[in-house]
Amino acid sequence: MALTSTTDIPARFRNSKAVGAALGLTRVLKEPGESKCVGCVSLCGDGMMRTLLYEAARVMLTRV
Repeated sequence: MALTSTTDIPARFRNSKAVGAALGLTRVLKEPGESKCVGCVSLCGDGMMRTLLYEAARVMLTRV
């Protein structure tokens, strides 16, 4: 229910990667000098939705 209310109109997203980006689930790419370092999740989206997705994934991994 929270995912449905967060995404509002699903037609505005081209694919599932766009939904992940809207929720802030993309990796941060840091380029210090000449090396590229992939950092942690960008956290530029709905924090509550990220928390709910994390909890759902954790339950699925521990209960199954």
